[in-house]
Amino acid sequence: HTGRMVAGGPTAAVGVIGLGVMGSSLCLNIAENAKCLVAGYDITKEKVDLAADRAKREGGLPLEVYTDLAAFVENLAKPRRICLLVPAGKPVDAALTALGELLDQGDVIVDMGNEWYKMTEERQERMSKRGLLYMGCGISGGESGARTGPCLMPSGDPAAWESMAPIFHAISASTSDGACVSYLGPGAAGNYVKMVHNGIEYGDMQLIGEAYHMLREVGGMSNFEISRVFDRWAAGPLASYLVEITAAILRTKDDQDPAGTAVEDRSDLIDMILDSCGSKGTGKWTVQEAAEQGVAAGTMAAALDARYLSSLVDQRARGQARMPFAPACATRPVLSPMITLARGFLCLARKRLPPLGNALSRVVGWPLITAGPCLVDDLEAALYSAKLCSYAQGLSLIHSAAQDKGWQIDLSELGRIWKGGCIIRAAILDDIRVAVGRREQTSDSILLDQGLQTELLTRQPGWRRVVMRAVEQGIPCPALSGSLAYYDSLRHARLPGAALVQAQRDFFGGHTYKRLDAPGSFHTHWQ
Repeated sequence: HTGRMVAGGPTAAVGVIGLGVMGSSLCLNIAENAKCLVAGYDITKEKVDLAADRAKREGGLPLEVYTDLAAFVENLAKPRRICLLVPAGKPVDAALTALGELLDQGDVIVDMGNEWYKMTEERQERMSKRGLLYMGCGISGGESGARTGPCLMPSGDPAAWESMAPIFHAISASTSDGACVSYLGPGAAGNYVKMVHNGIEYGDMQLIGEAYHMLREVGGMSNFEISRVFDRWAAGPLASYLVEITAAILRTKDDQDPAGTAVEDRSDLIDMILDSCGSKGTGKWTVQEAAEQGVAAGTMAAALDARYLSSLVDQRARGQARMPFAPACATRPVLSPMITLARGFLCLARKRLPPLGNALSRVVGWPLITAGPCLVDDLEAALYSAKLCSYAQGLSLIHSAAQDKGWQIDLSELGRIWKGGCIIRAAILDDIRVAVGRREQTSDSILLDQGLQTELLTRQPGWRRVVMRAVEQGIPCPALSGSLAYYDSLRHARLPGAALVQAQRDFFGGHTYKRLDAPGSFHTHWQ
């Protein structure tokens, strides 16, 4: 498939460079929902063929495919509109170099990858000197979203947005509040917002992972039982895409079991997956930017650290043998050993003799002995509260960067477009949007909102119990506990430890300090 020229001149309304999973899905989305001819280009013939075949299978959608870049560009209607869906960094620069002199002034280029925002700013400046309109556009929703409706976060040249707006509105996800796309202004604000979106995503995924760990090891629950818990959460205040897919993951059986194995006897796929998490950089960028902006982002930083620790598979295996666990209980020193023994017995019974174990659990008191419903309810409270902290940190970072760079980003608008299409879509965003609109000062954390405080007050005891139980049982919960520390720091009018740290800095480094009772900076000759 090399494409074709239609009599009368160029006809494709939009071009897409990069026909991998995301690129080909976006091509078909544009063709179907923007109702226009799309041109797709890739240097790999196999990808070109697959995209063309897919367009035929999905109803003969209007897609022309190319392996010749000049022919691809020539078949685009002017002013040309080209979307790049290639890996960030050097591949983007290679694509821009290859386009070279093929483009004319007024043509539009939109980078839709997860690009470092400063690279986008540099390219915008470079392209503008050639008269080209350059945009960065964050896209969330994965392969499915690219095909059926993603969340889009574009920024860049206003004229480029004016050209692309009809296409973006046609292809984006939609909720009762409108299309999940919003122009975030000039510069690279779109890439920055998508970066922070991914940081929030890191935090949310880690929080869910910690809840799963607690349900497995403290609650002694099976994957199927935990999937039912997530189903219940998905129908309540925790309703979100990530909670929904977690339930589905935990129900999935391994298709690599020996042939002939009955479905019900197959291993749970989750138990066969290596416990080592990968990352592609946006989480790291978010944490680095938080440090650069001086914004606390403990939940996201804890999630990133957890991924790094997960990669130490061999070291953790040796650590389990060499680093003994010394149990402790801060709240029930007398009952703790008895409850621990009873819980261990019931967990073993439920594993070896499920009918008997389940019956005993119900008879002797599931809440007390196995921490079942109590743990489930407390974890629901903890997840809701910690999730709010993750969003609060992300929005504070975006606000700080916007103030620093002169971007006019409406945080409530982010809450609106994140409600559909994207990975972090969640019911909680409605509460967040209201809280953003009620802030007394634009720099205020959403956690100061009275409405959210009412929600957090009722959930705070369960949140604290979860963290205490995790610590007592030796279960790592860096995001849940880091979120609680973030919350507790914000609610303290005075942090004595901070005063001591500043005094230490003055003692050994002469960094001075400020006083509560007088203006100016002071230094003490400490002895």
